[in-house]
Amino acid sequence: MTANATNHTHRFGTLDGLRGLAALAVVMQHSTTDWLTPARGGLAVDLFFILSGFVLAFSYQSRLQGLRDFAPFIVRRVIRLYPLYLFGLGLGVSAYLLTSISDGSFWPTQMIAAAGLNAAFLPVPPDLAPGGIFVFPFNPPGWSLSWEMFISIAFGLAAPFLSNRVLTAILGVSAIGLCWVILSYGSNDLGSYWTTFWFGSLRVIWGFACGVGLYRLFKAGRLPKEIRGLGPIALLILLFVPMPDDIRPFVELSVALVGLPLIVAFSTGPSAGRVLNYLGRISFAVYIVHWPINVALQHFDLDRGTLLSLLITLPVAAILEVADEAFRARLTALVFKRRQPQAAT
Repeated sequence: MTANATNHTHRFGTLDGLRGLAALAVVMQHSTTDWLTPARGGLAVDLFFILSGFVLAFSYQSRLQGLRDFAPFIVRRVIRLYPLYLFGLGLGVSAYLLTSISDGSFWPTQMIAAAGLNAAFLPVPPDLAPGGIFVFPFNPPGWSLSWEMFISIAFGLAAPFLSNRVLTAILGVSAIGLCWVILSYGSNDLGSYWTTFWFGSLRVIWGFACGVGLYRLFKAGRLPKEIRGLGPIALLILLFVPMPDDIRPFVELSVALVGLPLIVAFSTGPSAGRVLNYLGRISFAVYIVHWPINVALQHFDLDRGTLLSLLITLPVAAILEVADEAFRARLTALVFKRRQPQAAT
């Protein structure tokens, strides 16, 4: 995760490592339940939102001065997110065809309508969604990318007016809303279903705004010096160590509002080690392909738990990441007419 801002470049290697670990936690969460299943894997998505706010603020806030800067910013965000997202959607549709044709539930009109909405980052209402459960039925993790595009658009428009006072107000209101939602539903793992999709807005607004605030503290030199290894170890503890069910809402609320921001605050160093840095590099590809792969494994009765899912997902993601980087470089050069240093994503 390299960020370019004003006249300098900073490498956030430890944040890369955190993102890689979070992606693995999501894969484990969505695989067959076994001893590797994280206790709070859904909170990995909240970490993604915080990291997004931090790095986009670092890379773009000083450059987003008005509407003339908005279009290039959004084009770069679409180039960053859409190719892999669309591939993951296509993979999800393929997995749906594989399963629905064999069990007789295939409905082409429904599939086309749902895929069209998802291709535009839009949720699918229950009466159109195959299975009637997920708002992104072919690749459920897409719900968070829908909100990621929303918050990118909002940030691109609001950045010139996002004073510290305004940012503090946004953090306060979203934190109160998040408290209400988590304590009401008993979990922070909200957003993938139609009944909870709109509550996902509170997760992304809080997380992204928190990331922007942490960047500003970093820029002012007010974040603590990194203690090497602390961030990844703390993240593993927060995501994997089980807690009693009766205190789950309070634990998840504490992790979302306090634990994850503290981990990011202590993790602004240049490297987390080669393995974690590489996992961070392929984390988006891991996130976007793991669900269809799991569906295919289950269809062929090959689902043997988390390890098999990881053994297939990681190599596929590694190949996709290489192809995606090459494609995005060419597309960026084509759109902007000349090659420019790749911005943080």
